[in-house]
Amino acid sequence: MAQRSGSGVSAGDMVVGLRGDCDVYKPNGELLCALRRGALDEGVCEQAFPQLHYLRKYITDNRGAYTGHERVGGEAEKRIVRQDGRPSRQNRTMDDSGNVVYVASAVVGYYDRQGGRFPFCRQTAFTKNEVGRWRDVVPLVEHVSATYERVFPGQNLTQRKFVKSIAEDFKIPNTVFTTLTVNNNVCGTVHRDKGDYKGGLGMISYHCRGSYAGGELVFPQYKVFAECGDRDLLFFNPHEWHGVNPMRQTTPEQDGVRISVVYYVREKMAECGSALEEAARAKEKYGALDGGA
Repeated sequence: MAQRSGSGVSAGDMVVGLRGDCDVYKPNGELLCALRRGALDEGVCEQAFPQLHYLRKYITDNRGAYTGHERVGGEAEKRIVRQDGRPSRQNRTMDDSGNVVYVASAVVGYYDRQGGRFPFCRQTAFTKNEVGRWRDVVPLVEHVSATYERVFPGQNLTQRKFVKSIAEDFKIPNTVFTTLTVNNNVCGTVHRDKGDYKGGLGMISYHCRGSYAGGELVFPQYKVFAECGDRDLLFFNPHEWHGVNPMRQTTPEQDGVRISVVYYVREKMAECGSALEEAARAKEKYGALDGGA
């Protein structure tokens, strides 16, 4: 399922296209992004691919900023109305015609406390309920973390020190990450990521099959775009404006698959207690232990 909204920036608008190994720095000397072509081990990727593709079933309607559409409901001025006429508390992403916008974008790993339904740290639903599938993904996460340490040891060390402050129950073992976002054929309007640890780097691994066009990652402020393919790894500053152009299928079979896996640390994970402590917070709210999100 390809998302409808895109970055709104074509590759033709860009000046610098990344197609091989390279590092790109901003005028102030800070790293914008770095591409490592084919950097990921084929066997590790093959093991993870079926589970990453399986995650296309985890669709969501709460990626308002990412999709470029409006989040409505809850405390917003527009409210979703239930069939009985009462306003719903649920937030949803809707287009201008009032249709709910769904994308195949799944958050896996661990997540920090949020307002509303989740005032406690928790495992995500996939990590909790699909243990065997998650087990096949973990070697890829470890491999990406090890590659990060090899390519950018300074930033990796800073991030590793921060991760040490997070409870063991809420970080991915043997890595410098707490959380992944797995996107199946998803593009996104230009945005900045929120909640990520500001002292490190974001990473994106790519897992592609079949034929398609588009899907470039763009940094419009710097007129840079990256064409990324299977087993490529991109390092980037997630707090810079970036977006992903729409995909289009190029064969009658429409077999193009573009999976991007974003690896990061949620800053507020440092506020989490142990799993038992967070379970107690859940019990206090719900009267019973609660599941993942």
